[in-house]
Amino acid sequence: PLDRAEALSARTRQYATMGRMRESIQAALAGLAELGHAVKSEPTAADVERELANVTRNLGDRAIADLIDAPEIVDPGTRVALRLLMEVFAAAFLSGSGKLFPYLILNGVNLSLTHGSSPEAAFAYAAYGMLLCGELRNPALGYQYGKLGVDMNERFNDIALKSRIIYVYAMFIHHWSNHCASMTPWFMKAIEAGYQSGDMLYLAYSAQDCIIWDPTLDLAAASREQQKYLAIVKDCEYQDSYDSGTLFLQMQLNFQGLTDSQFSMNDGSFDEQVCVEGMRQRGFMTGVANYHIYKAEIHTLYGDFAGAMEHVEAQDRLVASAMSLPQLVRFCIVAFLTRAALYPTIPERDRPAVLARLNADLAQMTSWATGCPENFEHLRLTMIAELARLDSRQADALAGYELAAIAARESGFTRDEAVANELAARYLIGLDLPRAAEGYLREARYLFYRWGARRKVDEMDSTYVTLVGSPGVAITGTHPIDSTSLDMSSVIKASQTISGEIVVERLLRTTLELLLENAGGNRGFFIIQEEDALVIRAQVEDASDRRGLELPLVLDADHELVVPLSIINNVLRTGIPLVLDDASNAGRFASDPYLLKVRPKSVMCVPIQRQTGFSGVVYIENNLTTGAFSADRVEVIKLLAAQAGISMENARLYEAQVRLTDAQSRFVPAQFLEIMGRRDIADVGLGEFVARDMSVMFADLRAFTSLAEQLAPRQVIDLLNRHFSQIGGPIADAGGFVDSYNGDEIMALFPLPSLRAVSAGVSMQRALAAFNRGSIADGGPSLHMGIGVNTGPLVLGTVGSQERLKCGVVGDTVNTASRIEQLTKRYGAPFLIG
Repeated sequence: PLDRAEALSARTRQYATMGRMRESIQAALAGLAELGHAVKSEPTAADVERELANVTRNLGDRAIADLIDAPEIVDPGTRVALRLLMEVFAAAFLSGSGKLFPYLILNGVNLSLTHGSSPEAAFAYAAYGMLLCGELRNPALGYQYGKLGVDMNERFNDIALKSRIIYVYAMFIHHWSNHCASMTPWFMKAIEAGYQSGDMLYLAYSAQDCIIWDPTLDLAAASREQQKYLAIVKDCEYQDSYDSGTLFLQMQLNFQGLTDSQFSMNDGSFDEQVCVEGMRQRGFMTGVANYHIYKAEIHTLYGDFAGAMEHVEAQDRLVASAMSLPQLVRFCIVAFLTRAALYPTIPERDRPAVLARLNADLAQMTSWATGCPENFEHLRLTMIAELARLDSRQADALAGYELAAIAARESGFTRDEAVANELAARYLIGLDLPRAAEGYLREARYLFYRWGARRKVDEMDSTYVTLVGSPGVAITGTHPIDSTSLDMSSVIKASQTISGEIVVERLLRTTLELLLENAGGNRGFFIIQEEDALVIRAQVEDASDRRGLELPLVLDADHELVVPLSIINNVLRTGIPLVLDDASNAGRFASDPYLLKVRPKSVMCVPIQRQTGFSGVVYIENNLTTGAFSADRVEVIKLLAAQAGISMENARLYEAQVRLTDAQSRFVPAQFLEIMGRRDIADVGLGEFVARDMSVMFADLRAFTSLAEQLAPRQVIDLLNRHFSQIGGPIADAGGFVDSYNGDEIMALFPLPSLRAVSAGVSMQRALAAFNRGSIADGGPSLHMGIGVNTGPLVLGTVGSQERLKCGVVGDTVNTASRIEQLTKRYGAPFLIG
């Protein structure tokens, strides 16, 4: 029976990997029956309550943290039973199997509490933590059990189960008590453990979710990273995981305007209906649930609440399949906003039930926010504002939207900050207060733009071309705006937006757009003094002006028709803003070639100067009307320009830090720091180390010394650099990195599996053959290389003294790899593998 149960455990896992969820569950139940464990195939709510009561009784008065010291389970039957319950976890959850999933988890917890600790018990506790965070609604207690599972796995140093335990903790437990941005490092640990153990199922899970919950990534960066991780999932050949990760990617692409239409996830390589039908056939109901959540998000973002409601109602029937997932939070807020938006259209008799549901969702979000305000407080405040709107409490609603936006910004949730601003604007427009709405709309548009949601920006531009009740007031700000609309709320929001940028080029562009919006211009330039030259670093023009320039552009006499150089130089020299109400009557600037040729209506030039030496101007013109730039507009632009100067200093400091970090990575590989758990070389101290299983590669050129003696020193260096550049690509492509160069020898490290290093070695020899063909054609030498690879345990660390240290790798695995490479000479082989 024990052997049969072991075989059925393997079968349970294999069926889950193949997406055959029903068969996976049947195999697990059959295995438990072989061991004499009478578990029900269709448990009731009463059965779950009974097992839950047993957990309380079996725990007794022990502290949860003390369970790690329980004696190790010695009974092989209990270990196999726990393994079966662990292997059926994925199928029972993903298939949406009702009460079976919590029932099986609680069985595993009770076995662990009564028999002791083991690697399988560690998983049982982590799974129970997930259950507590979800169906049992006690995330604080769930966090304790989740940490117990992770710590117990570390105590046993069990690599076989490490990937799945970390994944369950990261995906279902961690984010209820910690900021979402901190999930990615846990998923990366799970990916590494999955490669080491060969656990392809949980490796795939971890890769599919690795970066998607980090709110600090813009859509372009997130989708690029997601595509990289989906390549890992594809290699694992687990279709359910690949479909789930792809659905999230397609939602991101939709927001960027890269799918077929506004509400579609389809593009040339993806068909959402084919994907969903495949998931239904395989019984992958969590994937189907994710699909409805993502589709509801898409419809809600574009204001199609009726379309969103179809998916909200469908997901309501699948909510058990999203238990404890971060997607459940997104569903909660999207469903709430959808019902709140449709509330005025609901028949009077149905409103009490809908209002009760809205209050229940608020209560749930409030509970989550109590445990982790960083993730949920801004959503709670958004809900409160919406309920105040439905109750016609205007002051409470507006205060709620404002507080929600502030909380979202402080926690780094750009998308949710944008939504709060747009909700406030919609409310004000509904109250027939279009001018008050304008600042919120601009802020929302800018935040969606910064997030990368280009399709949403286009939708806003078409929806809010003119504000209700104020014809001719454009949200893009490229047409004249009456000076009375320049309230301090808009100024403050614009200032906050400028101060939030830290990338120079984006800062310049964003600042210029905001200055044009607040000034009422239709053409503007950001011109900076760099050494002895004037350089245009940013340009913004409305759609009617097609004079786009290749930037940055150094201004000289040949560019006298680009901007009025006499005005620019005067403002830089005096430091005093200059305004021409009628450029055709330009006084002492009347002879400026640009003004004579282009004849703009109104001109404004404002200096930006800092004590650090930074100097520049903002040049704005209006080609539609004279006298466009009144005194109050000039004051506003001066205020914002001063903020831009401060932000420019900060951005330059940031860029200097980035350059330093990039330079550092040329000497110390970023992967080395990542393995050491450090972001910056300055954080690494002498004597730090970490043990890993890795593949080590040595590649050495044959007879290079005699060849080098025939060449000039510069020719030797040039030859080596061209050679190293040619073979470095295959190393990086295989996921490895160069640890060091030593003369004509290279040493590289690769994470597991070892096939990465083998693949790199084959590609390197092919790259060398291509290099030699080109070299011979140019009359140069032909190079020959020997490669040796070995895999095993090693230590990465820092050695040296306090004054000078070196990042290095040591161990018998390294020495053996070097000797294997030397053996290529004896055997005349290009590549030897240990």
